[in-house]
Amino acid sequence: MPNLTEAFPHQRETSRFILEREGSLVLSDPGTGKTRCVLDAFVEHRQANPDARLVVTCPKGIMQAAWGGDIQKFQPHLNVAYSTSGKKRRDAFASSAEVVVMNHEGVNNAKDWINEFSPENMWYVGDEFTWFKNPTAKRSRSCLKFVENIPKKTLMSGTPFSSTVCDIFMPMKILDGGATLGANYYRFRNMMQYPVMKGQFREWKDKQDAMDKITLLLHDIAIRYAIEEVCELPEMGVIDYKFDLNPKLRGYFNQLKEEAELTLSQGQLTPVNAGVLANKIRQVLAGVVYGDDREVLVLDDQRTKLVLDIAQEHDSAVIAFQWNHQKEQLMMEAYKRNMKYGVIDAQASVEERTEIVNLFQTKQIDYIFSHPRCLAHGYTLTRSATTIWASPESSYELYHQFNARVYRNTQTRNTQVIRILSNDTGERRAFDRVDGMTVTNEEFLRIIAEQTATS
Repeated sequence: MPNLTEAFPHQRETSRFILEREGSLVLSDPGTGKTRCVLDAFVEHRQANPDARLVVTCPKGIMQAAWGGDIQKFQPHLNVAYSTSGKKRRDAFASSAEVVVMNHEGVNNAKDWINEFSPENMWYVGDEFTWFKNPTAKRSRSCLKFVENIPKKTLMSGTPFSSTVCDIFMPMKILDGGATLGANYYRFRNMMQYPVMKGQFREWKDKQDAMDKITLLLHDIAIRYAIEEVCELPEMGVIDYKFDLNPKLRGYFNQLKEEAELTLSQGQLTPVNAGVLANKIRQVLAGVVYGDDREVLVLDDQRTKLVLDIAQEHDSAVIAFQWNHQKEQLMMEAYKRNMKYGVIDAQASVEERTEIVNLFQTKQIDYIFSHPRCLAHGYTLTRSATTIWASPESSYELYHQFNARVYRNTQTRNTQVIRILSNDTGERRAFDRVDGMTVTNEEFLRIIAEQTATS
């Protein structure tokens, strides 16, 4: 049965590419329609393999919103079952559905019984495969076992290298068992990186030609389209809104800045104390911190008010927060202003997230407050043209994926990424850095310690 809308040329080419290969990588930008490419290819695959089944793992929040939604839109004749938790894990595989969608963590359990359900007929798709980039993580090792008897595999991500070229090692091992990059992570790391001593700790940095080597190794199995290549999208601009810290907040910041300078100069920085200190500084700059007994202390509300002042200048906006206390401050202030909003955080169920997105897209609410991790994949929020970052993000992947909820191939307006930052604190440099690569806690502290009056 044909799908209901004509695929774009780049989507048809992507479908053909993955159909012809037992193992493939789809690295196209968010918003280019990677899910649709897989579904179209699978329908054609089933013509020659009528017993074939598509098994997808993806972030929990997009199981129904992205995969369920695109199946209904593009291939509505396909039956889908969701492998969620408990008995439903196995029930989905025991069903007659041609497509089974499971959250990534499901492989921890499903690896033990997947062979009972004819894996030789399956096509595995790992959507947002960076969830498996840590080679020692339980879910990465479980996924490796989960797919060992599945002959056809496709992995997808628009941000495959969020920190280092080594992020691709474990996903590739899942894809081809080590045929392309080898089976030993440490041997691969030695080829692609070099060590740098930071005090008593060793840090690994990518070699200058590492990305060129990876590109050459993957060119036969990877396909990528930039969204600007394939869609005539309106422009996306980046706008900074700056404010001055009040004297009390400036005093707290200066104390923590001096602590960062001293710790760095003495070579006493460890991953643990770097994380603690960096988080303290980030929260102080946000104006809201946790006290010793986890009570919320509001040091300054001007950032919160500035975020919502800017939001109300637009007909709608998607707003990223970093902590629960920052979310609560935004909610309280929005309530005072009678703003219509929804909240998507770790407590929101898949159904609740989908409902909030639908309310937003149909203009029943005007604003969404979300933690970047909870809304960074799969959702389309093109009703709005505005993304607001209440505080800097440290993850390259989350920063770009979150921005791509608005900047997608159905967007008709010029879009804006609005960054809220305080003067003379290094926040602007932190925002600029994450546009190109993940900012580690140590790098953030060095930015703070080295900040000048122009930062």
